[in-house]
Amino acid sequence: MFVPHFGSHILGPFQFKIYTLYFASLGIHMPAAQVALAGSIELISAIGLTLGLFTRPVALLGSVYLLMSMLWGGHFQIGYVWALPDGGYEFGVFWAAMIAVFAVVGGGRNSVDWALWRSEPARRLLPGVVQKLLAS
Repeated sequence: MFVPHFGSHILGPFQFKIYTLYFASLGIHMPAAQVALAGSIELISAIGLTLGLFTRPVALLGSVYLLMSMLWGGHFQIGYVWALPDGGYEFGVFWAAMIAVFAVVGGGRNSVDWALWRSEPARRLLPGVVQKLLAS
């Protein structure tokens, strides 16, 4: 979900300009910088969640980003059902909740986090409590 949005925000001069104008119409300050920030958050979230790299902070970032973008985009005022003409908040809240689960449970055994935080250098550098929190 984040990858196509990243592509539509950043890739191509026309898409970037369209989103910049849209952000400006919402009254968001420095719209070009905000479009670049939104695209960056989407790319970081996509990579982090796919690889399980810094899973908990990336999941928190992605979940909060989705909720804030729906708030600023007016989806909460439109209504619940996503199929409404301008799109309600149903789909976005679903994904924000799904991503927030990773903020709680972490990346799991197949994540980069699992291997990274259980490595020998991590054992030497990190206190036991921090290591267990990051590795789970």
